[in-house]
Amino acid sequence: MADPAYVVDGVLTDGEAVVAIASTNLGSSAGHVTFTDPADGSSLDWCQYQDLMILCHMRGTHSATSIGGYIQFNDITGGYYNFILLDVSSDAPRGYSEASASRAEAIVGFPGASSTANIFGGAVVHINDANSGNAKQILTRFGYDQAGTTTHGTGMTVCQFRKFDPISKIKLYPGNGDWDTGTRFDLYGILPRMVS
Repeated sequence: MADPAYVVDGVLTDGEAVVAIASTNLGSSAGHVTFTDPADGSSLDWCQYQDLMILCHMRGTHSATSIGGYIQFNDITGGYYNFILLDVSSDAPRGYSEASASRAEAIVGFPGASSTANIFGGAVVHINDANSGNAKQILTRFGYDQAGTTTHGTGMTVCQFRKFDPISKIKLYPGNGDWDTGTRFDLYGILPRMVS
């Protein structure tokens, strides 16, 4: 196997462990955002990264104050996703789980069209062992403010994708409506660090 692009003559040349791969900033609403592995041997090729991470800044077009968002991998929609959600908001705490789902509810509580204008939710989605031959574990931490005053919360989801192929495609979509203008997703790769 050839050295990855960040190793030259056996020397690690990339000083950063977290590398920006791709970014999508919506200039108009969209039903989903998809990231696809270029699989081209470049520094953007996902095969060299141990983990993948997505930073999310999102708002939906659906007429609601709170919308759930979903993630799918490799265009697989069968019952290969398990997840547990914990959400602590100013309204009430809640939690639930789902097994053998067609997608994982990985992004929760972001503002919809009924929320105060120009308020967005934030989330960090961490996809562990994205290139391993194991089931993939996904940890999401999220926070939101839906009304600009008192309706806010934070939480996390823990998901499992029970397929063993490397992740080569990531689709993010809201449960209802579209992603609104100004929604942004930034994809990063996390390099394995070689230590002596």
